[in-house]
Amino acid sequence: MKRASYREAIRWIAANDAPGDPDALDPNATSHLVTSCLVADLFGLPDERVGRDIVRERERAARERKKAQRASSPAPLPTSVVAPSSAGQGPHEDEHAERDAAADEERAHP
Repeated sequence: MKRASYREAIRWIAANDAPGDPDALDPNATSHLVTSCLVADLFGLPDERVGRDIVRERERAARERKKAQRASSPAPLPTSVVAPSSAGQGPHEDEHAERDAAADEERAHP
């Protein structure tokens, strides 16, 4: 049989008991979870301390996940430069010229 560990209990609760709830990072709300109260009773600690420790563990785990994601994400690709569509014009100048030509055509042939 495995010996009970306060740290392991905190890690388990942080990962498994309502980690996605809106109050997951509220020590007061977390201290009222049944599992939190059980750990507090088993280890003779105040409920509030257990709630704080669970929130700290959740924050630590979130930092570790974020750190791991940054380490595994590929390096950003260099930005490319859009070449002008024709000499002296930007990439959208052709669209403007076509629109202006269409407007001229409508004015010429009502």
